[in-house]
Amino acid sequence: MHVFTGNDNIQDAGWPYGNGDMLQRAMLIGYRSGFYTDDELLVALHMATHASAAVLGMDAYGLKAGNDATFVIVEAPNAAAAAAAVAAVPAQRVIVRGGRFQDDSSRLQFESGKAGHQHGVGITTAA
Repeated sequence: MHVFTGNDNIQDAGWPYGNGDMLQRAMLIGYRSGFYTDDELLVALHMATHASAAVLGMDAYGLKAGNDATFVIVEAPNAAAAAAAVAAVPAQRVIVRGGRFQDDSSRLQFESGKAGHQHGVGITTAA
């Protein structure tokens, strides 16, 4: 059984809260499910990333050699960056689609040299 999450509306008449933000969706899953530990928050992130991609049949999903270079970079406060990003849902993001920075993303600056990646989300950690 696959357990995943998705978001099929963007502020429509039936639900005024949708915005298409899957990181926010992961946070809501964690909040509603009582997920408090890093491992539990990573489960929420997995549900919104890899599990959803598997259900959609996206075999070439994630940060792997040969996959499409499409991902989001967020800044997080510590080494447990992915879990921290789920809990905090940082507003500042860098979007890379097909290997190209989108919109004004290339102007956003994050501390370099401490980058990591998990769950299709590139994450930089602050010192």
